[in-house]
Amino acid sequence: MSDSNRKRVPGLGELFYRDHSLTASQYLKEWLWDILFPFHPYVRNALLALRIIHHEGRQPYHIGWLVPGRTAEGLEKHLRNSGFDEDRIAWIDDGEVVGLRRRVNFKYQYHLRLFADGELRGHYELTPECDPFDHMADRETSDHREEFLEFLGGWVKE
Repeated sequence: MSDSNRKRVPGLGELFYRDHSLTASQYLKEWLWDILFPFHPYVRNALLALRIIHHEGRQPYHIGWLVPGRTAEGLEKHLRNSGFDEDRIAWIDDGEVVGLRRRVNFKYQYHLRLFADGELRGHYELTPECDPFDHMADRETSDHREEFLEFLGGWVKE
């Protein structure tokens, strides 16, 4: 998404950006997720507790390790300055301390996680707003490791 099309949505703080180049159906999907989002963590956690859905461990796609002396807070600030923001609809992997995404457009995003042990993992995937079922099934998910290394710069060691 180009910066000229991104605008903060009034009243929703840092979480949402509205892309004004969306088609009508994409805008409708985004609007529906804006309504559903506040309930998502509760529904996700209830479905996990009831064992209707399952999620354990960490998703694949190891990138590297946080450079010694660097902090999660510093990394998060660096990534936010590089176009990453909250991943409002996501699993929380075991040990995850930071989870951010960088939307490319309505359909695709980069999703990066930092874990308490300093491991960094990330993948390129469909956005949940575009296609929640294919997103959950990890269709069209890939590593794109080189792009993540560029985003991370001096924050990652291999």
